[in-house]
Amino acid sequence: MFGLVPWKKNASALANRNEHPVSLFRNEFDTLFDRFFGTWPDWGGAGLEADETETDVTVKMDAPGFEPGDFDIRVSGDTLRVTAERKGQKDNGRFERRFQRAVSLPASVDADQVEAEYKSGVLELTLPKTAQAQWKKIAVRGG
Repeated sequence: MFGLVPWKKNASALANRNEHPVSLFRNEFDTLFDRFFGTWPDWGGAGLEADETETDVTVKMDAPGFEPGDFDIRVSGDTLRVTAERKGQKDNGRFERRFQRAVSLPASVDADQVEAEYKSGVLELTLPKTAQAQWKKIAVRGG
């Protein structure tokens, strides 16, 4: 009995017996990666700001290392998708940089009126709301 490690009741250890080995490996790798690098921020974390006014939605996102022509910006319903790709040559060979981000917007926007500006590594988008999505003030009558 000496030298034995006490058994701990662990439901997850029992549940893992039936998992596929590739899933187990992926989970272990994710845990190791998170321990070493920390967890990834959610999409609303660092590098993204969104602001809503009565008439439009403004989105700013960090995307350093690109040129304005590298971006492909699309809007469908209440989803904004931004992709960018840059390929080139440096002294030590080729390089490729990619960026992709999808953002759920708080309101429907007029895709034909969207404006985008890229400056100092920050992409700023102004997305005017559709007439139906704009806030309307309701007057209150006294009785």
